[in-house]
Amino acid sequence: MTKDELSKYINTAISNVDFISNICAELKINDKNVEFFQNVLIAKNYLSIVFTDLANNIIPVLFYDKIFHNIEELKLDVLLSNQMFRQKDKTTIDISRLKNLLAQCDLKKSYSFFSTYKFYSSLHFFQDNIVIVGANGCGKSTLSSMLKDTIDERDGVVIPAQKLLIVPTFDNTPNFNSSSKEYEEFEKNYTDSKTTYNASQSNDIPYNDTQRYGREYKVVLKKLLADRGYIRNIFCNKIQRGESPSSNDLYSKLDKAIDIWNSLIEHRTMFCDDNNQIQLKTKDTDEIYPAYKMSDGEKIILYLIGRVLLAHANALIIIDEPEIYLHKAIVNKLWDKLEAERNDCLFVYLTHDLDFASTREAYKYWISSFRHPMFWTFDPIPKNGIPENLLMKLLGSRKKILFCEGKKGSWDKQIYEILFPEYTITPLETCSDVINYTRAFNKIPNKDSEAFGIIDRDFRVEEQIEKLKIENIYSYFVAEIENLFLSEQFIIEYEKFKNEENKVEKIKEKIFSLLEKHKKLQISNYVSSYINYCFKESHIKKGNTKEDVISNYNIFNEKIKIEEWFSDREALIDKVIREKDYKKAILLYNNKGLHSAVEDVHGLKPNTYREKALSFLRNSEVAKQILKAYFPDIV
Repeated sequence: MTKDELSKYINTAISNVDFISNICAELKINDKNVEFFQNVLIAKNYLSIVFTDLANNIIPVLFYDKIFHNIEELKLDVLLSNQMFRQKDKTTIDISRLKNLLAQCDLKKSYSFFSTYKFYSSLHFFQDNIVIVGANGCGKSTLSSMLKDTIDERDGVVIPAQKLLIVPTFDNTPNFNSSSKEYEEFEKNYTDSKTTYNASQSNDIPYNDTQRYGREYKVVLKKLLADRGYIRNIFCNKIQRGESPSSNDLYSKLDKAIDIWNSLIEHRTMFCDDNNQIQLKTKDTDEIYPAYKMSDGEKIILYLIGRVLLAHANALIIIDEPEIYLHKAIVNKLWDKLEAERNDCLFVYLTHDLDFASTREAYKYWISSFRHPMFWTFDPIPKNGIPENLLMKLLGSRKKILFCEGKKGSWDKQIYEILFPEYTITPLETCSDVINYTRAFNKIPNKDSEAFGIIDRDFRVEEQIEKLKIENIYSYFVAEIENLFLSEQFIIEYEKFKNEENKVEKIKEKIFSLLEKHKKLQISNYVSSYINYCFKESHIKKGNTKEDVISNYNIFNEKIKIEEWFSDREALIDKVIREKDYKKAILLYNNKGLHSAVEDVHGLKPNTYREKALSFLRNSEVAKQILKAYFPDIV
């Protein structure tokens, strides 16, 4: 279909809707509470927007037929061909007859078609494969159901997440024509699992429903078997006529499906026997058994392959939860093969499996909002330095994000998860990652959550800490995460919990002694960190001559006051030790081995205090409140 042909068709449809609207107004049946008139207004709005987008070259040629088929489904021509609409005196029209006639059209589909069109346009009409990510409850299945009801089977196929896969047996090869007709009917009227029945009136699903549920495999397998038999009949007829057909002429969609299945399953082989029945054979024992004895995973693989291979040319193939029931070792290989086999089609995946989503070469979107019944907001997943699978996980979170230093299972992560259960805790390798990811995430538009970063204070200067606060990046009020367990009040509460003697003063004296011992190392590390900070923050003025460059560098170099910084830091540490300022000591002192002070004083085995302190923290609300006081109020 050409642009001019579609434009003319839409324009005629708009005129037809206007005609219907005018008659409804003339006969005073245009009350907005009347459902039909609401549908007329929606249809008019839908057609007008499509007409404008078409005129502005927004709609790609690939979608012309899809839009035409949807508008055709409104059945406007049925109404306007009726004699009743052509009579001059509209006042004599029988209202009840008119309403019965109006009921013959399908303007009620306008709402769904409009929603489908908005889905297409919001994703830029699928220039490539697409992955749509969303958490449970974000409307993915509703979206799948809406698309199933509105996409013409000639234009696309929707494979829902829920399937009742019962593999049938056949007494003979199914008829090609009847199987094709049954499959087309199945695609039109397939019912998903979001329905019900009255259990009090039956011990099981009613008989009529068993004709719908569980028939997925029947129609797919029947179509594939019939197609294979039909192709073989044609091959034999050619030979009888003295022709010399190629062996490729025998290769059916079922043969292709079996080949793909066998390439994925290592321990069994699928084949068609002489009676055109699907069988399986184990590779180690050569035992043969019928297809209905396949595992659930094996069944779903063949079913998905069949649905994709049977899709029309240039179709949209929309799959809700493409990973469901499938082993992770197979799922990516399966969809890689199907995408390659049907490279004429566009694949749209609706998933919450972030590992699967990250493997697809596709445009990726996340469902940022959903309002019942059919209003979604899709936002592109940006390329911003955060690994894609992590970013998709965070975008799907309804909690605020807390980036922290540490690996999965680290002390940092465990402590944060106890103290801040209202956050999605995300540990990262380095403090630079925490800073960069927090900045990148907070620049994403239309997100549901906000990101915060927590980094070790280490040897950072106050100027640096204050600058980072502006970007939601904070440090706690101890030198590093392990020092939280050295809080004086925390140790006191821990000793009470363990029924231990109060020895906090001895622990403090030991830590002061260690600080005195390591004073030169602590000062040197602090000054080194200060120098690095100055280099990172410096912007030496551009020089136009060699002399300018030397002069500008010397100006910068004069700001590096190593002797002064050493002296100031030494004076500060000496004061902390002299005044026994314990809170300041654990704020300044970077030493991951400091827990040994508690272990030595209480006679604990080396490297056991942290684990005991963490267990205490999990079980004590008092301990949680003590440690939370070491974090800025924003967290």
